[in-house]
Amino acid sequence: MNWPVERMDDPPVVPLAEGYLIRQATADDIPMFLKLMHGCGWTDWDKERLDYCLARLIPTGWFVAVTSDSDRLVASAMCLHNYTGRSPESGTLGWVGCNAQHRGKRLGSAVTAAVTTRFLQAGYKDIELYTEHFRLPALHSYLRLGYVPYLYSTSVTEVWREVCHSLNWRFTPDQWPRGSNAFPT
Repeated sequence: MNWPVERMDDPPVVPLAEGYLIRQATADDIPMFLKLMHGCGWTDWDKERLDYCLARLIPTGWFVAVTSDSDRLVASAMCLHNYTGRSPESGTLGWVGCNAQHRGKRLGSAVTAAVTTRFLQAGYKDIELYTEHFRLPALHSYLRLGYVPYLYSTSVTEVWREVCHSLNWRFTPDQWPRGSNAFPT
C-alpha cells in the first residue's frame, strides 16, 4: 500500500482515545515492544531484527501509544528509511502493532497517522507499507487513513477485490497505483 501522491500536503488525523498518550519510544520500551510484536503474531521478533529496524529509523520516527496512568506500551509504529534497501527515497511504515487488550480504540491508526505525518514533515514523497491480506482490521485502518493499494499483478488486484468485499469498501482499482514490481521502490 502507498500514501497517495495527491495527499502529500494532507496528513491523516486520528483523535487519540482517552487514557492514552503518543510519545517517542525509548530504550526502556524495548522489552515491552518485543512482547507486543510476539503478541501480534510475529514470534520471530528479536533484538537482531529490532537492530535492523533501528538502523533504518529516521530521527524521531518511532511512535508508541502508552496508557496515560502507567506509561504501559500498548501500540507501536516506525518510520523506516529505505527499509528494503531498494530506494534511498522511500519511507516504510513499519511494524504497526496493538496489544489485544487495547484494540478497538484506534490506537494502531493513531500511531500510523503519527508515522505518516512524520514522513511528510521529513519530505518523503514515497511512503509505503507492507501487510498480509488476512489482516483485515489493519487493512481497514490503512484504507480509512487514506492509504491505497498498490496493484502489481492480476492476482493482487483479485486479492484486493476480495479484501474490499470483506470490508464493505469500495473497490476502485482504476484509481490505485499500478506497477509490475511487488517492491516498487
